[in-house]
Amino acid sequence: MSKKTKKPGKIQEQGSGLSRRDFLKGAASGAVGITIIGALGACENPTQYITNDDPLDANSYDKEWKFMQAPALISDSQIEETVTKEVVVVGSGMSGLCCATALAEKNVDVIVVSAGSQPISRGGSNQAIGSQFQTDQLNAYNAAHASDPGFEPYPSPYTPSLALEHVKLEQLAGIYAMDKIKWSRWLQNSGASMDWMVTKMASTPTVTPLEVNLEPPYEDRDGTLKAPPSVHNFSNTETPMRWGVFYGAPQCSNAYADWIVNGYGKTIVYNQRAVQLVRGTTDNKSDRVTAVICEKLTYTPPVPPTYGPDNPFVPIDPGVPASWTPTGKYVKYVGTKAIVLATGDFSKDRDMMVKYSPWAYELFKNALEFDKSPVNYDKGLEMNGLCDGAGQKMGLWVGAAWQKVFPNPCAINGATSGPTHAVVDNFWGLNLNINGKRYHNENTNFAFGAISKLTQPEQTSYGVWAASYADTQSEWESLGCSFNNTVHDGPRPQTPQQLKDQWAASTSTYATGNTPEELVDDAINRMGWKINRAEAIASIRRYDGFAKTSPKLDTEFQVNPDLLYPLLDETPLYMSRSVGASFLCVMGGLRTNEYFQVCDELDNPIPGLYNTGTMIGDFFAGTYNFGLPGQNLGACCLTLPWVLGKDIANNSIPEGV
Repeated sequence: MSKKTKKPGKIQEQGSGLSRRDFLKGAASGAVGITIIGALGACENPTQYITNDDPLDANSYDKEWKFMQAPALISDSQIEETVTKEVVVVGSGMSGLCCATALAEKNVDVIVVSAGSQPISRGGSNQAIGSQFQTDQLNAYNAAHASDPGFEPYPSPYTPSLALEHVKLEQLAGIYAMDKIKWSRWLQNSGASMDWMVTKMASTPTVTPLEVNLEPPYEDRDGTLKAPPSVHNFSNTETPMRWGVFYGAPQCSNAYADWIVNGYGKTIVYNQRAVQLVRGTTDNKSDRVTAVICEKLTYTPPVPPTYGPDNPFVPIDPGVPASWTPTGKYVKYVGTKAIVLATGDFSKDRDMMVKYSPWAYELFKNALEFDKSPVNYDKGLEMNGLCDGAGQKMGLWVGAAWQKVFPNPCAINGATSGPTHAVVDNFWGLNLNINGKRYHNENTNFAFGAISKLTQPEQTSYGVWAASYADTQSEWESLGCSFNNTVHDGPRPQTPQQLKDQWAASTSTYATGNTPEELVDDAINRMGWKINRAEAIASIRRYDGFAKTSPKLDTEFQVNPDLLYPLLDETPLYMSRSVGASFLCVMGGLRTNEYFQVCDELDNPIPGLYNTGTMIGDFFAGTYNFGLPGQNLGACCLTLPWVLGKDIANNSIPEGV
């Protein structure tokens, strides 16, 4: 099998499909659920590469994939314009704009180029350790509750040393495979970077400022996932619902862009897609990366969706998405100090997901829209694939190595649904699968709960509770509530009676009945759900027995007795159903050292080329499990790009590195 020829001057398209499912289920997914070091890196001197119709065997595993094949070099004659700056940042998401703001603040001549038409980001939760705002909030809370019986104050200030137990737990969850040096740089600079961000968001040059909010902590009765409040989000009058956990990040990106353009007089160029890095003068794989070539795109704005009067978030008419059409016209952006890649993940590229994250590919291949729609460069918080790995591919083409952690972890959540004690928890009451059986200790968060559910038949779970469950706490927080409920105007906690009224009005959502038999029959007959009737009824009665023993004792999964609540004392009973999970993004990519330089197979930095944001290689391992909620935004999209911007501006990256 020989390499297929490529026409000069044409950017080779990635493969459009796979005909190797059986192989992937075997050899490629043999490492499913396992994080290993050094596996599946970019091949050295491959003589053959994989195409869609090739039969595969074990020897094919190390061959080069089509997306690794560099396209023909764009010649100088195809370049319409050359722009020279000290630093070129590629990408107008949170991390790229944060880095550019830090550079511009230091008077570095920086430019941002982006395929999208605007600043963009997703979510809004930013983990930070030791910010001044966090310290103030903890002190206020401790003072207000000091006289409460049995009150244990939160440690304040919350320092990296005090966070060590939680940090080590997260590192162990990734079998200690992530780059702990990068974690150290995050922890050392986390509080200071958040203080900087709070100031920037509150004093924007022209757009509406944002105020910071501290989210409620995860209260784990076992103490395993418990940590002080450390998740910051931002909101203003333009943020939907005035709370930032879902929608704060786009407003933060707007604020950064405002600082770059109107605060520091720098330039952001939109609707230009980076297609090729320039390294050296011959093979494009030696010497320094000096430039990035972007193709101009013709942008067609979207037709906005239409929303009904009752729900401002679920459109009754989806509208028409924006589109970008290549023009074949190129601009070269020269960076005399650095080219910084901040182009997001690769979940829109099917081949890259199969190679680098086969476990997630098998779980979500029918949900991720690989070939069904073009990349939306302005995409917000959606779950069907984000970016096409443009930055990762450009790096591979100039000699970068892939990260050492395999498989690439993904951000996944969406556990068993039901009343949530800790906002981002898995439902802590009875969880059943379609066989009517319990399958795990229910006391966990919504990411670990999702992973557990994804291993169940048909990826389906059911939550069961009684009306009395509402009385297990005096108030019920929802996603978007504020720690202390004093800082911002998001949703307020519900009372037990409000919750009961809500359940009673949700007969189209929940199955219900006064006995286990009535409940399961309603689930099967009215709701049309698939569940083993006899086993489910037996599980409900058995769980109720665990909650009524003295002392309470769960002999199946040893759930904390404080979380065992009777099911058969107050009617009605309720049952929820949840299927699958939410895929947010895939993490990492190019091999990246602690100074965020992109490296080759020997860990040698490629001069002039840097990586930031979700692209940073080896920061996460296993899965992004929300044990430190908001860590990707708080660490990879705030602290680390802020540190990178300052390091480049101060020329403080060590000599010879």
